[in-house]
Amino acid sequence: MSAILALTPPGAPTLLQVLVGENIYTTESGVVADFQNEIAGAILAKFRNALGAVPTPAAPTVAQIPGAVIGLTTYSYAVVAFAASGNFAAMADTLQSPAGTIATGNAALSGANGNRITFTTPTMNYPATVVGFKVIRTAGGPSQGLVGTVYAGNPLRFDDTGQAATAYTQAGSNPTVVNAFFTTGL
Repeated sequence: MSAILALTPPGAPTLLQVLVGENIYTTESGVVADFQNEIAGAILAKFRNALGAVPTPAAPTVAQIPGAVIGLTTYSYAVVAFAASGNFAAMADTLQSPAGTIATGNAALSGANGNRITFTTPTMNYPATVVGFKVIRTAGGPSQGLVGTVYAGNPLRFDDTGQAATAYTQAGSNPTVVNAFFTTGL
């Protein structure tokens, strides 16, 4: 199966993603003919250009869900961006952000008395790399660890309503983003 997907976030250079079988390749739109030849199986050379590591996200902001009862319990959260790595063939986590903390959380988290964690996408020189975010509860609540996942394209927030956390092991380093450029002639 082959497809060409345009990646054109506002204000960013035009990029294309090409899906060939199970492989996804990305390049600037100026080499569309090369991608068409790749789809036909006529690729002769492939060059890779590392664009750098995906930065660690900034500390999230933590507040109560609107209308929640003010409490005296402290909660802390970190976020992890998970990003495409290599030729977008594998997903890799960034390092955890610094913790965002609230000291007025409700002792019993619920849908009405939860904490809202908001965060931002790390600033990068390459669009469409961050696929989503993992929210890690680092203090407070019934347990600590991964409490939720938010995929890019959704509002960048997560409501902790007392979810049970699962164990989370932090990545050793931020993933490197690699762009693939192709030529089809000698």
